[in-house]
Amino acid sequence: MTDDPLRVIIRACVTDIPGNKFARSTRLAQDFSEQVRNRPFHNNLQAECHDSEHVLPGFDSDNPVNAWFIIDFNVKCSLSKEEVLALPHEVYLASRQGNSWVFTLRRGWIDKARNYCSMYKWGANYLQS
Repeated sequence: MTDDPLRVIIRACVTDIPGNKFARSTRLAQDFSEQVRNRPFHNNLQAECHDSEHVLPGFDSDNPVNAWFIIDFNVKCSLSKEEVLALPHEVYLASRQGNSWVFTLRRGWIDKARNYCSMYKWGANYLQS
């Protein structure tokens, strides 16, 4: 497993994410990290290298709507928008089957998602300036 920076973008139905609706971003990041990356989600922001999930609009809806989720893996320092665009990106469609997630890689969505999500600062929950 590499510790190179990676931005993961996931499309999921918000009501499929178990637990408190205000913790959905973290829960999805934890589940994805354990299931796909085969490691825990390291969200200790004081660590030299950590992971960060972004809280985007719609994540806390009570209705079964699809929303985007961004997870930045291996955050070591801040990056410019141009540096974020140059990072590897992966885009997944997430769906539930019983108590399990199915994360389907969507290579055809990468360019559009990379451009849209570049407005979000690397490792943070606010927009690029």
